[in-house]
Amino acid sequence: MSGVTDRPFRQLIRDLAGGRIGISVTEFISVDAAQRFTPKSFRQLRTFAGECPLCIQIFGAKPESMAAGAAQMVGNGADFVEINGGCPVPKVIGRGGGSSLLKDLPRLKSMLQQVRKAIEVPLFLKVRVGWDESSINILETLRIAEGEGVELFTIHGRTRVQGYKGLADWDLINQAASVAKIPVIGNGDIRSAHEAKARLDQYPALSGVGIGRALMHNPFVLGQVADLWEGKPVLEPGPQQQYQMLLRYAELLAEDGFSPQGVLGRLKQMMARMSRYLEPDASVFRLELLHTQELEPYLVRLQHFYQEEYEQGGYQFMPGRILNLNGKHSTEMEEGRQFK
Repeated sequence: MSGVTDRPFRQLIRDLAGGRIGISVTEFISVDAAQRFTPKSFRQLRTFAGECPLCIQIFGAKPESMAAGAAQMVGNGADFVEINGGCPVPKVIGRGGGSSLLKDLPRLKSMLQQVRKAIEVPLFLKVRVGWDESSINILETLRIAEGEGVELFTIHGRTRVQGYKGLADWDLINQAASVAKIPVIGNGDIRSAHEAKARLDQYPALSGVGIGRALMHNPFVLGQVADLWEGKPVLEPGPQQQYQMLLRYAELLAEDGFSPQGVLGRLKQMMARMSRYLEPDASVFRLELLHTQELEPYLVRLQHFYQEEYEQGGYQFMPGRILNLNGKHSTEMEEGRQFK
């Protein structure tokens, strides 16, 4: 996730999970930018000790540039390279990357061909189910991926036009997984470890599930998935675990070179979402944090909330509380494309 899954965030998630996660995936990287920068100067390419295996995700428009960029990613330590064919953001689409590939499958095919020839490590592809409801082409995209040597295929169950409105279509994801010759990962709307397990139980053709935006609401979720997978009680983070996690995140950001204002911005980003999981509603607390302009007062407010107000207010951290992971209407679905 651009602007989220950088080195400090990935390290935080791995620490919270006790190292029990599979593949770390970087923020997606423009191949044009990647060819001008090195890991030392380009923040998105930075990794931390022990971050293995690592997948570097790239995007771009031209097959030859993507091939060169993929080769550079391997030279920079990527154990896997993933092509992003799913990002719906206009500035990415406008540059010919992300979901725009779903409107030009011959270009996607050429891109996969050239990238596959340029690297020896496994090649992954992440896509959406189609550009819009009238052009659902996930099965055709899957066939191209299989034919060009893609080894892991991730499907986000929405169209590009849908963005993040409505619900992901898991039946459509499963339709592709059921006929796939390569592993398929399903992605969309998973909020908790129990929901991850429920998807795998309901759709046994899947090889796994992907969790993205929920990590911004609940950074503990991958550790909770690991607990469930290992047959252990799922850790439900209380106020002290949440507070210590936020302090650790601030520490990692500072170590990575973020200014105090930069640290403040990232903490605001996390708490704007994380506080939506609190029951009863914590909107007043959330607004206070968003309006705080300096890091130290922000940290003081966090400390007071978690060490005094949390238990007094009877708060609980409830990942199932919200339905929409990407909108201000947090307890109801937004209008828009909604699969049945």
